[in-house]
Amino acid sequence: MTETRRSKMRVYRSRYYQKKRSDPAFLAKRKEYMVAWRVGKQGHIQEYSKRYYWQNRERILRNGSLRSFSVYYKKNKARYLAHCRRRQAKILKARIGCQKAVAVVYERASELRKFFDVVVDHIVPLINGGSHSVENLQIIYAWENRRKGRNSNYKPRIIFT
Repeated sequence: MTETRRSKMRVYRSRYYQKKRSDPAFLAKRKEYMVAWRVGKQGHIQEYSKRYYWQNRERILRNGSLRSFSVYYKKNKARYLAHCRRRQAKILKARIGCQKAVAVVYERASELRKFFDVVVDHIVPLINGGSHSVENLQIIYAWENRRKGRNSNYKPRIIFT
């Protein structure tokens, strides 16, 4: 098959599926097909993953697996969680402040967690354009944080310092 014929077939298929995507009957039939395909392949996939594991178990256990990650997580929990918070702020394109000052707030919250159910909350949520800096952080009860949600006008009853 020539390259031009392949590209024409791709265009034809894409146009065909664009028309069909709006058809509910087609979507239901396709979903049934995919579910049946997954169920049919389930045993094959499990068998393949077991076979792969047993063929490569020394390399998997030596070169980092879930087991080695859990050991790392236990030793470096605070560092890993700080990394996750920074990554989430970057994903939301938030302005990131001084990380040492932010780490102090999170350490204070971890001390208070021994006695209270508290979390570190962003006054203006990151999703609403707030920054990940000390000026935008507060330590409040977890239930108040859940109640606040994305509302930046909510004033918590107690703010820990």
